[in-house]
Amino acid sequence: MVNRDEQDLEIRAWMTQTAKSGEAIEYFIHLGNDTGPSQAFAVTAFLDYEQVPLNGAEQWVAYVSLPTGTRATLPGRFVAPQETGVHEFVVGMVYDPYQMLEEPPLAAERRLTRFEDVTEPSIRIAIVVEE
Repeated sequence: MVNRDEQDLEIRAWMTQTAKSGEAIEYFIHLGNDTGPSQAFAVTAFLDYEQVPLNGAEQWVAYVSLPTGTRATLPGRFVAPQETGVHEFVVGMVYDPYQMLEEPPLAAERRLTRFEDVTEPSIRIAIVVEE
C-alpha cells in the first residue's frame, strides 16, 4: 500500500494529489508479511513510466526482507514535474530479486528460469500539477 500516511493503521487509498511544479511530494510505502514465509523483494518508483529515486535523491531501489509476521514502512519523496497536467506515479515490487535468470549460469545447456507473479504494482496515483 502506498499513501500519504506515515502510520498504516487505517488503509486509505491515495488516488490523486494536486501539486505545484517542482513541489516535493512525500509518501509512504507500507509492506507486510502477515502469514507467508520470509519474503525478499526490491521496491522501485516510477513517475510517468520513468524510474525515479525513492528518496528524491540517490536511492533508486530499496531491498527489503520481511520475516513472517512483520511489517515495515519506507518513506519516499519525489519532485512534481515542471509540466502542468496529470502525471502518473506508481510503486513496483519485484519479488525474490536474487533469483537466477538462467541455470546453470553460463553453461552451454543452461535453461531460462520461468517467473510467475514476480512483479506487483501499487495502485496508480494521479499527480495533478498546477501552475
